Amino acid sequence: MFTESAEFYDAIYSFRDYPAQAKKLTELVEARLPEAKTMLDVACGPHEHALHLKSRFNLDGVDLNPVFIETARTKNPDGRYEVADMRGFDLGRTYDVVTCLFSSIGYMQSDEELTAAIAGFKKHTRPGGLIIVEPWLRPDDVWPDHVSMSNYEGDDLAICRMNRLEVKGRKALCYFDYMIGRPDGIETCAEVHDTTLFTHDEMMAGFSANNLVPAYDPEGFIGRGLYIARIE
Repeated sequence: MFTESAEFYDAIYSFRDYPAQAKKLTELVEARLPEAKTMLDVACGPHEHALHLKSRFNLDGVDLNPVFIETARTKNPDGRYEVADMRGFDLGRTYDVVTCLFSSIGYMQSDEELTAAIAGFKKHTRPGGLIIVEPWLRPDDVWPDHVSMSNYEGDDLAICRMNRLEVKGRKALCYFDYMIGRPDGIETCAEVHDTTLFTHDEMMAGFSANNLVPAYDPEGFIGRGLYIARIE
């Protein structure tokens, strides 16, 4: 995943409107669970969201990437952040809300892994609490062999990222090539992100296998949808 680019993540994704997304998430939670105080973000990344949510919620996070976890701790020192795999983690505590955002669920490699991840979300959500999952692209949403580019330019850092998408059945391989410029020189690196294009029915089946019936918002934060399940 972000094995080569973790330290540049916030720069690369600086185009995201974190305040607006945090506001929508807060409104979504307050409309369904106004008493909610605690939130766990699974696959939290460097947790830029925390800057806009920590005044409202007690936030914790887990992620596979140790660099992300260290960065998240600097942004939200009061939160508890741990390196953990969403396919099988146990923090020994539950939350009012468990989220898995930015399409991180798409890194699950099979229906079984999807079901296992949702089981983990459920395990960490208290009765009456909410699970909120932002899905990855569906098979009909992708353009095979699509190529794109994004750029970032700051005072002492410039990044160009080229992205090529290769679709193989249910799999979407995202090839990222980076050119990173700093005052002392220019370097390059590359990553391959192996994702699964789960259909809506497959996502619903993952919840159903855990005895959950989520509501579905087809728009979500950025047009990819949102699944919202309440623990009975």
